[in-house]
Amino acid sequence: MRTDLTGTTSQQIDRTLARGRRAVGAPATGLALTLVVVTDEENARDAMKDVGTAFRDVPARTLAVLPGPETGAPRLDARVRVAGRSESVVLRLHGELARHADTVLLPLLPPDTPLLVWWPGEAPGAPAATPVGRLADRRIVDTAAHRAPRTALSHRAALHTTGDADLAWTRTAWWRATLSSLLEPPPDVGRGAGRAAVPGAPYPSARVWHAGAYDPSAELLAHWLSLRSGGPVERVGGRGTGGVTAVEVPGRPGTVTVDVGRGGGLARVRTATGATHHVAFRRPTRARLLREEAGCARADLTYVNALSVTHDSDNVEAA
Repeated sequence: MRTDLTGTTSQQIDRTLARGRRAVGAPATGLALTLVVVTDEENARDAMKDVGTAFRDVPARTLAVLPGPETGAPRLDARVRVAGRSESVVLRLHGELARHADTVLLPLLPPDTPLLVWWPGEAPGAPAATPVGRLADRRIVDTAAHRAPRTALSHRAALHTTGDADLAWTRTAWWRATLSSLLEPPPDVGRGAGRAAVPGAPYPSARVWHAGAYDPSAELLAHWLSLRSGGPVERVGGRGTGGVTAVEVPGRPGTVTVDVGRGGGLARVRTATGATHHVAFRRPTRARLLREEAGCARADLTYVNALSVTHDSDNVEAA
């Protein structure tokens, strides 16, 4: 069922959702999560398509917020869709309402349901400080989608709040899992954050290759690897396409290398003993990344530590 509402209110939208549930025979309760997508007209279609793919089998309510020009009379337009146990509402905010999306959303948030907010494009430097971000249990951004990803990652590091997540970090999950299975246990760096270099660490240096001049996933992966090895990690850009393309970790008894080449489904792995084999590799879609982040209920301390290195590096450069 799909209904278009012009010049409407949050209460009218809520009643339309209730009628839609009755029309399709869906229960009035039982939603697993609520997802708010803050985006614009240009990116709304792709974002909602990814949401539909990510949560196809999850009873969820999706509320897409599209703030329009803040000039003119305040007006709320909505497109309401109910299909099975999933609900979606596209909210177009005009005039003064564009600055007060939280007041529009509040009546539409089911009680006792986890609330996620996702910015698929440009996101605020401190998502938790925004009116919509303050409502959320988890706030998801994608630093790679920013026009200035290096600056955006610096903001993430300086302004991180528990509940913040970044798809640029989620993209490194396969790399971290693969490298962890190949490398020796990390050196003992004490009970602190573990950011200091460790003399005699088994992996004194490493390299991360990536596409383009700068990639936030490569930056975060390098910081994670530095924390694990206690040594410096070099980032090398301009290799291939699609983010991180290879990692090399010198050590004893030999060098560990993981190379995905053009990302055609297999990665070439060379172990420290010199043995070579291939493992399955496929770059995750944005829908898959979103699904993975939505399933994380606890703070990712590994991500927080990698961000801490980013913050420290920024401070050193600034000095």
